[in-house]
Amino acid sequence: MKKRVEVPIGKRESQTLEFKSADALKNPFTISREVVAMLNAGGGEIWIGLSEQHGVATAAENIADPERAKVDLLNHLIETIEPPLTDEVQIETREVESTTLLWIGVGDVRAGPPFALKKDKALQFFIRVDHRVRPLTHAELFSSTKTGGDDNARLLRGTRDEIVKRRKPLLWIGAIPARHRGRAS
Repeated sequence: MKKRVEVPIGKRESQTLEFKSADALKNPFTISREVVAMLNAGGGEIWIGLSEQHGVATAAENIADPERAKVDLLNHLIETIEPPLTDEVQIETREVESTTLLWIGVGDVRAGPPFALKKDKALQFFIRVDHRVRPLTHAELFSSTKTGGDDNARLLRGTRDEIVKRRKPLLWIGAIPARHRGRAS
């Protein structure tokens, strides 16, 4: 169902707001990367079909066959984001005048384990900082505020178990940082 809403033309990208042109649908990795980064940073909105200049939305671009684009994008997100999505992400069509856009609402799920993007048989972890995306550092990935204590071990065991299920030869090394006591060595 198409919703008529206020489209953020003239607004600037921020921690919780991202604009992608309609061409971004040709490379859905760029969209899923933003979704993962927002999942790990507290949520936000991604508008597909808005051109931008210097981070400011300038014009709406019609998406051909928006219902099909919505289904294809949702399937891509489900296939490439770990842990599996449930209801953290919503995709809707939004209409402005005679132009149809896609809107992605990303929930705030920072309390759980970090989300990752599966690409080239690897998990990539991203976070949104202001209007940019960057990889999560090892310290952020295993910080006690993100997955905390025993959850680190569960996360590593879960990743190891998924790799073992594939039954292909590999070398698995997992490390859980120890809590620092006293001064650094």
